[in-house]
Amino acid sequence: MTMYLKIHELLPQTDCRKCGRNTCLAFASEVAQRQTCVEACPDISDEAERTLRSIIAAEHEMISWLGGLISGISRNHVKSALLLFREMFIMFPIRVVGALLFTLPITYPFLMVVLWLYNR
Repeated sequence: MTMYLKIHELLPQTDCRKCGRNTCLAFASEVAQRQTCVEACPDISDEAERTLRSIIAAEHEMISWLGGLISGISRNHVKSALLLFREMFIMFPIRVVGALLFTLPITYPFLMVVLWLYNR
């Protein structure tokens, strides 16, 4: 359930227009978008207001936590992670295969001579 529907359930739902909005749903939408505060509704009960404040505080805390988490990841961190991924999964296998393909023609005749001399 979205935030403004949770807020709308706790409002008196009288559509009295005392808050300046046409409906309680419009008021709830503005509260959810932080365009107005809960106190703008004159008919809200104290218990509903406390519940709304705790819901909104929890939502703000989660948003600020996520914002801090996202802002903590800098562009350099992302670039480093991409370079590490490229090195591990793309370049390293290419280098291993390249090294094998390059050294095998050189070492194969040498190994054949060593085996021939050993078995003689």
